[in-house]
Order: sequence, then structure tokens, then C-alpha cells
Amino acid sequence: MLYILYYTILGLLFACLASFFMVVGARTVQNQSFIMGRSHCDHCQRPIPPLALIPILGYLLSNGRCQSCQHSIPIKYPICEAYFAIFSLILFMTFSLSESVFYIIYFAILTIMAASDWSDQWIPDRFQVLLLLFVIGQFSLNPSGRILTHSLFAVGICLLFILLNFRFTNGIGGGDIKTITILALALGPYQTAWLLFVATSFILCHIIIDKYRGRPLAKGFPFLPYIFFAYPLIFYIL
Repeated sequence: MLYILYYTILGLLFACLASFFMVVGARTVQNQSFIMGRSHCDHCQRPIPPLALIPILGYLLSNGRCQSCQHSIPIKYPICEAYFAIFSLILFMTFSLSESVFYIIYFAILTIMAASDWSDQWIPDRFQVLLLLFVIGQFSLNPSGRILTHSLFAVGICLLFILLNFRFTNGIGGGDIKTITILALALGPYQTAWLLFVATSFILCHIIIDKYRGRPLAKGFPFLPYIFFAYPLIFYIL
């Protein structure tokens, strides 16, 4: 019983953190403080009631709408909160404490980046620097022969995407390239290949669904949200 209660509380904590990370990402690119000021509706700018701020449950209680203007609240918020909470809990239960802490930290930073990319389709450099510092910290605490392999692969994949950007006018963004390069350094060739495969598969599914529903194709997709959704899955592929 205590075992179930412990993981339930931990899951709720992860959901609350995900909600906060989404706010950090969205407000940072809008030059707003994510510490001061109450959460507000993006449409009418009125403060959101405390009950509606409860991760996942608040969305359900408010029927996915602002209680002031009745404008719909994007479903990405409860989905990301639930997704982060579930997979952070799985990562915590699957790996050792030292490994799971770093994996969840990477996941948290990707959540912030995804929110930034969703909000304004750009990713502030400070988040990539933060991600890189944690990757370096992990290698410092757990040095191994993989560092050279991961480093060479990261340089190679960075150069590949830069060359592709010269070849194609609407290539992947610079922020995406830097993030993928840092993740390649952390994950290595095998997991990075799966990460890109799963993320691009999600994009392809998105395009197919939009075509089926008769929606016009977007000129560009924010890539980091797909990386966010793909990231925890790669630890359980094969």
C-alpha cells in the first residue's frame, strides 16, 4: 500500500513539474517572467482559477475551456503533463538512481524546449547550454570509453544537418541542430538514430492526419515537440 502511495505522489509531483516546465518554455520566448505573475488565459489574459491549474485534472474539470471567456485551452498541456509524469515515473523505476536522475533532467529540459518551440518556433540558447552542462556533468561523474565515440558522432551529425540546410531551403532550424547534437553526445549513435526515426515518424503521422482531415499543410513544423515525445521511448526499443 505504501509502495502504491509513494509512486502516486511521485507521479503527481512529475505532473506538477511538467506544468511548470511548460510555463517556463512558453513565457521565456515571450519575454515574460515565469516566477512572477499568475497563470492566465492566452486569449482573454484573465487569471486562471486555482482549481483549473491542477495538472491534467484542472483541464478535465474546466472542460478544456477558459472559465472566463470559454475559449478552448490547447490539449497539448494535459497531454504533455501526463506524458512527462508517466514516463518520468517509468524511467525512475527502470534505471538506477544516478541514471534516472540524468535521464529525467534531460526530459525536463526537452519539455521546456518543446514549449518554447510550440510557442514561437525558436529555442533560447540558455536551454541548450543547460542541457550541455548536464551532459558534461554526467560524463564527469561516469567517465567511460564512450565519450570519444559519442563526441565524434555528435560532430558528424551536426555537420550533416548543417550541410542539409545548405542543400534545402526549408531545412531543420539551428536550434534543432544544436539540441540534436547535444543529445547525440549524451545518447550515442544507436539511441540517437532511433530518436530521429521515431520523431520523424510522428511528424509523418501528423502530416497524414492533416491531409486526411483536409487541413492545409504547415510551412514548417516545430521539431522539438516531436523530439520530446520520442525521447523516453528510445530507452525501451529493442
